[in-house]
Amino acid sequence: MQKNNLQNNARDFVAASKAIMPAVVHKKIHFNSSEAYGASGSGVIISGNGYIDLVKKAIVPDVDLGAHTASLGLAFDEKGVLPGKYKGAAFIGQHGSWNRSQLVGYKVVFVPFKNGRPLGQLEDFLTGFLTGHETDAYGRPVGVAFSQGGALLVADDAGNTIWEVRPAKQ
Repeated sequence: MQKNNLQNNARDFVAASKAIMPAVVHKKIHFNSSEAYGASGSGVIISGNGYIDLVKKAIVPDVDLGAHTASLGLAFDEKGVLPGKYKGAAFIGQHGSWNRSQLVGYKVVFVPFKNGRPLGQLEDFLTGFLTGHETDAYGRPVGVAFSQGGALLVADDAGNTIWEVRPAKQ
């Protein structure tokens, strides 16, 4: 079976209160590759899971998106219109957990890229969607895309809003 996605939301119902099953990003698609990285809990074998042989062959991801973040949207600043470290970066909409005791995600993060490779780990880009209560959120980012003019558009399905993010005028 071929897989065309670049990210994997891992197993949502396993240890929902614990951050052991990360969603991941690979810089290129690996057809017929092993899903063992997520099954092993970021390379640490979870006892009794039966994946020991697969873990040895697992492809380590380029970027760890965190467990239960529901990282659903992905867009690159291909035109390079955003300033500084954001130029050419990957932007990821994290819809957020629904079954964690402490909410995670609920933001847009970015990973700086250069020459088609990630330069580091996730950094927050657009936050403020959580209310501060354990189960409430003002919004949940889903899709991210760039407009023809270069603005980052963020679809928020809980706030029923499309946010437009662009550099400040100098």
